[in-house]
Amino acid sequence: MNLFGDFKTEGKELGQDEKKILLDRCCKTIEYVHKMHPNMRILVATDSTTLLNMASTIPYVYIIPGEIIHTGYQISSDVESAMKTFVDMYMISYAKIVYQVRDPLLYHSGFPLRAARISGTDYQEINMEY
Repeated sequence: MNLFGDFKTEGKELGQDEKKILLDRCCKTIEYVHKMHPNMRILVATDSTTLLNMASTIPYVYIIPGEIIHTGYQISSDVESAMKTFVDMYMISYAKIVYQVRDPLLYHSGFPLRAARISGTDYQEINMEY
């Protein structure tokens, strides 16, 4: 969706104030998941470098390192460029629970559901709080 301006796509980038509000809501959603599972680390996977950078500052959050590509807009035959996407899906597929955060602003990706189906992991959707 390009809300944070991470990709040069057709999506509309939010203004600075709107970006801060959305990032704060994302952070609160991560905290909500942590409260449900206080003794577990949370893997955050997204195609937004901005969100990953913010989430990586939270002590109980794990981020898969690597270059993010948006497969819908970047075409490459280079195996390395797809590695983070592959590892994200693999790691998500072995999570205890897969949560997809929903919000009217966010793209409803099928990525987390497909990852959960690989190993039969429980999949749930969370609507972001305002």
